[in-house]
Amino acid sequence: MKSQVLAAAAYAWIASSQILASPISLSLKKWHTIDGKPTQIIGHRGERAFSLPEHTLPAYHMGIWEHADFVEPDLVLTKDGHFVIYHDLSIKSSTDVAAHPEFAHLIKNVTIPDIDGSGGNLTLTNDWLIHDLTLAEIKTLRLNVVGGGPDNRNMRKPAFFDGMFTIPTFEEYLDLVHADSAKLGREIGIIPEIKHPAWHNEHYKNQNPHFMEDKLLAILDKYGYPSNGKTRGPVMIQSFEAGAAKYIGTKSKLPVVQLIYGNVDLLTPKGLDDVAKYAAAIGPWKELYTVGAENMYKYEVLAPIPADVQTRIKANGGLIAPQNLSKEIKKRGLKQTPYTFYSSYEKALLNCDRVQGCPPTQDRRVELFYFMRLGMDGLFVENVAEAVAIRQQYADLIDPFKTGTTSIVNFKQNSTFARRDGAEWMDILRQELVRTYPDRLAAGGRR
Repeated sequence: MKSQVLAAAAYAWIASSQILASPISLSLKKWHTIDGKPTQIIGHRGERAFSLPEHTLPAYHMGIWEHADFVEPDLVLTKDGHFVIYHDLSIKSSTDVAAHPEFAHLIKNVTIPDIDGSGGNLTLTNDWLIHDLTLAEIKTLRLNVVGGGPDNRNMRKPAFFDGMFTIPTFEEYLDLVHADSAKLGREIGIIPEIKHPAWHNEHYKNQNPHFMEDKLLAILDKYGYPSNGKTRGPVMIQSFEAGAAKYIGTKSKLPVVQLIYGNVDLLTPKGLDDVAKYAAAIGPWKELYTVGAENMYKYEVLAPIPADVQTRIKANGGLIAPQNLSKEIKKRGLKQTPYTFYSSYEKALLNCDRVQGCPPTQDRRVELFYFMRLGMDGLFVENVAEAVAIRQQYADLIDPFKTGTTSIVNFKQNSTFARRDGAEWMDILRQELVRTYPDRLAAGGRR
């Protein structure tokens, strides 16, 4: 019970913080983005850098509180067809499902095709699928903090809020965004990603071969984001799967983001031409701008580009070199929203140290300056407050309209950004909670 009180206090405190009203002042000079406006900061899974479990309502509150322009939910479907916000199809890694004997009979070993996502298959061992549980059953589970980058070098421990929050529905997320937007008097963008739509739709193919996409459009219409594009606020819809992205892009006027990872055949002349026919933006993994597709597969996927993808690459005119990628995307009128830019307390994972001609950096200020100078329209970030501060520094110190090279090296001489900004945000939250509940936090915040 006390853990629920603590959770409610943190939730309410984040929502009511006066820091929300702090003004953000950016340069009025024209940026290198498609529309000439400053790069948008997108809170990856809400705010994932600190101790709040990702994709929870308090994590979205915190991302908004830190001045995110958009906050991102990942959407999967329950057994009874409700959208819940969660990154994966399976739930063992970040919930207490293993402590629920009533779900023991649902444990599975299964391999699921990952179309256009990882470039391979998802193999789940002794795990539970969200789609095997109803919404009511999902709501009995509690979330824990997961992840944190290489060597667990992050700000997610100690896990103050483990076991306190439930998996939210898409509707709960929308209600939260609208309430915060009204309170703050500013627009807050939504950018949902539908996860594995082809796999989900297989469960409803007798009803509707595009069940997931149509359900998303119906909910968005109900909440003020109709398919005619006359929406109450900024919205974009993401998918790795080109089939789903094309369907949404042709059925509605809502802007679609074609995500890129394993589907690197789209980073070709013909591939980009095709994407521009149905999408408003493209969202590549950031390494595709630095080391390129072949090195990404070599050093990260640890496998060569699959033969079928190589065949499509050849037919589509060959891969565009990473140093030319941003320019070629802009030629098609596409916005760019690469992912994911981690907290400065985690490694950047650019693999630049392995590739000649790609200067290595673990300095987040350098990394964000580089991508802002390239003209990225939006960046998926963790530690939103830090990214917002760096964007302000870019606006104050760098002339975005100035011509010249976009080499990371040019920014190294000024790369003295202190990481205290993000830490200060977290310290404010921790101090408030320690003051109110010192006995709980001394025990690490566990139930």
